[in-house]
Amino acid sequence: MTDQLIIRLPPMTNSWVLGLASARVIDLDTAVQLGSALQEGRTDEAQQLIDPAVQALHIANSEYFRFDVSGAIGPAEPRLVVFEPGTSMRRLGLGLHPDRSDRKLVALLILAVTGANARLALDQPTKSTEAKPGTLVMVPSYCDLTYDGDEDGQIAVAAFHAYGRAFR
Repeated sequence: MTDQLIIRLPPMTNSWVLGLASARVIDLDTAVQLGSALQEGRTDEAQQLIDPAVQALHIANSEYFRFDVSGAIGPAEPRLVVFEPGTSMRRLGLGLHPDRSDRKLVALLILAVTGANARLALDQPTKSTEAKPGTLVMVPSYCDLTYDGDEDGQIAVAAFHAYGRAFR
């Protein structure tokens, strides 16, 4: 009989990176201006208007998520995206992708909301936030946010990412 050392580890969880963070970062007028700039392709103006959200993302990352982030806003970002019933980050191509494994965080700056009870929801763990213009919602890129609300509703967002060394 051979002696064996058996080590039993408790389930590994990390509440710091499996979550959702949100904060109001711009006012309604700025949200409207940013939406117009994105619709009309005024990229320089859009990047300037989204700057408070980028600063908030870095603060949330340093205090909550704690990823090794080297920058934010990649090529062709921010991007105007609309969440509708049945829409999720994965379906919209916003999360991790084999060609974009350097995406650490997904940031969604809410620009406009139609319909009642509109929320962005995270399935595991179950968390959600009310969709209000000017609110920045952030999740790790390996999570999947979905639209939750009335069937006739929509949430228009300016989407961008925080980048760092690729996940392995």
